[in-house]
Amino acid sequence: MLWTTGGGFSSTAPRPWYQEEAVAKYLAGVPASEMPTPGTWNSSARAYPDVSAIGHNLMCVAGGYVNPVDGTRAATPIFAGILTRLNQARISRGLPAVGFANPLLYKAAVAAPESFYDIVGPANNHCGYLTCCPKGFGYEVTPGYDAVTGLGSLGSYQVLENFAVSSAVASPGHKLL
Repeated sequence: MLWTTGGGFSSTAPRPWYQEEAVAKYLAGVPASEMPTPGTWNSSARAYPDVSAIGHNLMCVAGGYVNPVDGTRAATPIFAGILTRLNQARISRGLPAVGFANPLLYKAAVAAPESFYDIVGPANNHCGYLTCCPKGFGYEVTPGYDAVTGLGSLGSYQVLENFAVSSAVASPGHKLL
């Protein structure tokens, strides 16, 4: 069964500083012929997602019934739990909470790449079950950061925790992260 995912580039938000290196490398590594049609996306804008988590067929209890759910509403609580554990690890050592996590995650992807599992396919150009969009729609999945899976999904939690505990990542306008 085929199903697709979101991902791509914002039409309104500028690219944040912590994404510059990863997104520039992604854009340089994908031939223009494999990207969406020129003029339909903004290569200088914020890319998304930052990270990925499983988002298909997760069981959810609502109103006393168990139902499978898909998408962001299924994946987001998984990564929120990871961030909660990172905060717990830092606070238990007398360190401040992570705060805005994105700068830390992008730095971990470079300094401790085992933190993430690199998802290398498929592209997000599937328009529905068993059908593909015409060329010029969707983004390619590449090694490292890409506009479909971001930095990837959690690889080694322990490696990410060790990095988060030992890291003093600061971002402009924020306290120690």
